Amino acid sequence: AAELEAAGEFVDDDSLQAVVPGPYSLADLATDEHYGDDRTLLSAVADFLAGEVDAFPAHETLFLLDPSLVTAPPDDDLAPAVPKAIDTVAAATDADVIVSTYFGALDEKTYAYLMDADVDALGLDIVASDREQTVYNAVEYGLTDDVALGVANGRNTLVESAETLRERAEWFVDQVPAADLGRVYLHTDTEPFYLPVNKHRAKLDAVGAAADRETAVRA
Repeated sequence: AAELEAAGEFVDDDSLQAVVPGPYSLADLATDEHYGDDRTLLSAVADFLAGEVDAFPAHETLFLLDPSLVTAPPDDDLAPAVPKAIDTVAAATDADVIVSTYFGALDEKTYAYLMDADVDALGLDIVASDREQTVYNAVEYGLTDDVALGVANGRNTLVESAETLRERAEWFVDQVPAADLGRVYLHTDTEPFYLPVNKHRAKLDAVGAAADRETAVRA
């Protein structure tokens, strides 16, 4: 909360973005020495995150980073509890909530359960080689009202042009014509802490240009 308050000194409340781990990923990476049950642990982690979010200053968006949904998907017993855990965190804020998944496509079961979560947008990695599976999931199980698309490679120092990033986003949207999307967020497909600072900034500049409909994009 203190870090977010410090960031809020440089921007207005209506442009402040908060980022926290998703409840499933945090529970997946945690060592359980108390609960002895995956569902109970997940619920406790969600309650903890909700308390953290509730202490945040006013913010416009909340990103829940949940890559373990892709890399270590929940089993049949735990999967139904995931959207409930996400809802617990989302209920702690009035901001738009985005569940960001990355390192590839979600499996069908996990995607279907995520669609039960009461969030504004689901974040999808469309740089990964299995992005066709992501398209299949979206067509088969639908999309949230808004969508967040990972269009820039967060693990590669190659800086894609804004035109390339916009084309990737348009490609995905064209694959799901039945979806009546409101807002489309663009971002890196993973956390960009892998990158040198100069490459990180250059990629963010490219993403910003790709998302700006008022700006003519050139390669």
